[in-house]
Amino acid sequence: MSLMRVWLLVGWAVFANGQFPGVCVQNASISKICCQTPPGFTDICAGPSRGVCADIPVHYDVMLNYSSQFLSLNDERFVWPIKFFTKTCYCLGNFYGPGCQHCKLGFYGSDCNLRNQLIRVEYRKQSPQRRQIYQNALNASQTTLTGYEILKSYQMKSAAEVKNLVFSSTTWYGLWAWHLSYATDRRIVSSDSDQSVNPDTAGNGPGFATWRRYFLLWIERVMQQLANDTNLFIPYWDWTADYSCAICSRSAAGYIKAGFLPSKYDVDLCLSKPFYDPTPASRQNESFRACLEGLDHRVRVVLGWNSVEQAMNEPAFLNHLAFLDKIFAEWYNRKRPPPTQFPEQMTAPGQSLYSYMIPFLPMATHASMLTATENLGYVYE
Repeated sequence: MSLMRVWLLVGWAVFANGQFPGVCVQNASISKICCQTPPGFTDICAGPSRGVCADIPVHYDVMLNYSSQFLSLNDERFVWPIKFFTKTCYCLGNFYGPGCQHCKLGFYGSDCNLRNQLIRVEYRKQSPQRRQIYQNALNASQTTLTGYEILKSYQMKSAAEVKNLVFSSTTWYGLWAWHLSYATDRRIVSSDSDQSVNPDTAGNGPGFATWRRYFLLWIERVMQQLANDTNLFIPYWDWTADYSCAICSRSAAGYIKAGFLPSKYDVDLCLSKPFYDPTPASRQNESFRACLEGLDHRVRVVLGWNSVEQAMNEPAFLNHLAFLDKIFAEWYNRKRPPPTQFPEQMTAPGQSLYSYMIPFLPMATHASMLTATENLGYVYE
């Protein structure tokens, strides 16, 4: 069970989500205030023109098959991030980040008023130079310490208290793997048969596509900074047209002989679904999200990615997620669904439309990712 602690290395700072700024760690679950003065600024939250220190609006999910009281007592992820912080920087305009020192996705410049739009292409269409830049950044992420620390253990003292935090350091790639593992962790916390397992907060529900979109955008931005190249992008792997999995490791490619990756027909079937994620569950055959998650499951089974650790150890995993996001983008552009197609209640914790995606800090809702990719600073070729 892990959380993040962050500090800025002298002379080197990388934008990040889902961690605790180092100046805030001592306040986690105590004063619960995380409003920092970022490097290069003299005011909290980078000054009144960029942000203000404000209370976090609490969003309580109305959940399906889970007791709010039960989860509040047993899972520090519940009502994220209130167990740790109740006040953070609220950024204004196009500013973003733990101290409002960065720009929102899709913007850049000192005043965050310039638009930027990446074009993600299939990995085989990358130029040799682009492929090398991406690979170098990926390699760097696996060896570069982040300046963040993973919380290895803690104690839940009460529904509102998390105590006795123990940390260790990690690399960027280790940090990303932690995010996926922490969000999807299913924990046995009770002997009660009807509430014995805490739910996946990033999958098996409406948040599957939106959580992974935000996850990739964060990784992409960090890789850009590791490469010092704002044009770096995560290429997608179209597994409907590459059954050999040339991008995969030898072990993953070997699994393909025993199974079949999804086809273009399977993708087209998902694209034909009329709704993002309809309720009740009896209508899941009409759900684009459920169909997309089914494609993900098939790919992971065929390639032997049976755990988060196995998937994150595979070089092609991020490219696979990018292709899922491309399918999501195409479906969205075709259907232009209203937000009402994303459930606002009766979901697993952290997966309703206005829930904060777990475990990202600064916070972001699923609603913020339910949009055309152009609004987030990228498109697909």
